[in-house]
Amino acid sequence: MKRIWKTGVMALALATPMAAQAQLTDAERAAVLARLPADDGSDLADATRGKIAEIPGGLIRTSDGKTVWDAGAFDFLNAETAPSTVHPSLWRQARLNRIHGLFEIVPGKVWQVRGYDIAVMTIISGKTGWIVVDPLLTEEAAAAAMQLAESKIGKRPISALLFSHSHADHFGGVGGIISADEVKKRKVPVVAPHGFAEEAVSENVLAGNAMTRRSSYMFGTALAPGVEGRVDNGLGTGLSVGTTGYLAPNMLIGPEGGLKTIDGVRFDFLDAAGTEAPAEFLFYLPDFKVLHTTEVAVKTLHNILTLRGAQVRDALRWSKIIDKALVKWGGSSEVQIASHNWPTWGQARVAGYLENQRDAYRFVHDRTLGRANSGMTLH
Repeated sequence: MKRIWKTGVMALALATPMAAQAQLTDAERAAVLARLPADDGSDLADATRGKIAEIPGGLIRTSDGKTVWDAGAFDFLNAETAPSTVHPSLWRQARLNRIHGLFEIVPGKVWQVRGYDIAVMTIISGKTGWIVVDPLLTEEAAAAAMQLAESKIGKRPISALLFSHSHADHFGGVGGIISADEVKKRKVPVVAPHGFAEEAVSENVLAGNAMTRRSSYMFGTALAPGVEGRVDNGLGTGLSVGTTGYLAPNMLIGPEGGLKTIDGVRFDFLDAAGTEAPAEFLFYLPDFKVLHTTEVAVKTLHNILTLRGAQVRDALRWSKIIDKALVKWGGSSEVQIASHNWPTWGQARVAGYLENQRDAYRFVHDRTLGRANSGMTLH
């Protein structure tokens, strides 16, 4: 666990997810920093690498002037040193998450649009058009992200959609980039993990009102951005505000995963159901040596029992899925990307990142059971 800072699995996991905390004294801040490895700047280099363009001011509005996203509200994060109200790890994470724009991952082949919603949109060049992975939470944010991308990499039809898992921030914005009628007319593949529809309905409809209400407390959405208010939530700066929709998948990836060709691009899928989401996959692009870890491995440590009421995660299975990805692709992946946060570049660094993520979830599982079982007598 020596490289925890580098993987993003930091003291952030123990901090309030989005809101500022009670003030830290100088001595307390110094003690926190002394426990953390020194920041060598590699994460900042990764988070800015390949940047092509950005939405001016990071501002997205609806046609009638309502604000969907305002990156400028977080300009207080320009300060390098964390104020006394914010944990240093949370401050560092927030500064990296707020870097926004269109980024080239593989020249002419793979791009990401980051920093305009809690999630990240990935765009892959297919044989006949753009393959879009995770079209954000709201239609307005997705439309603005796609417009930014097309202004620099060209306008092509969307040839396939991938929903990595059953949480709305990874599919809710689909209506902003393509309509259901167009999908049906052109027979566009809409790819999702098995169980996707059932789990999406369960969380967003059956328990939708309760989870939305609880999420507002968990993520502090009613708090104004600032050093004494909303700072970041680990996965991203916050949630876009707009129209959320749904599109039924027409191609499911089963528990067996495996190699599929989608619009001329090879995808090697690994089932990750029961980890971060009840229905989820991750995938490797062998032609580009890119590993997409969706939300199974991101630059923070997830809750195992979420405050918003999502299903309890299986930390043991989670660690095993990351280990499978490490064994299958850790020796060949030249870059790791995900549906949140920034990439990791370099084969050795990708392998190390996966190792640390795996070990963090296994540590939570093992120590929790160890403490739960200690002192117990069986009869």
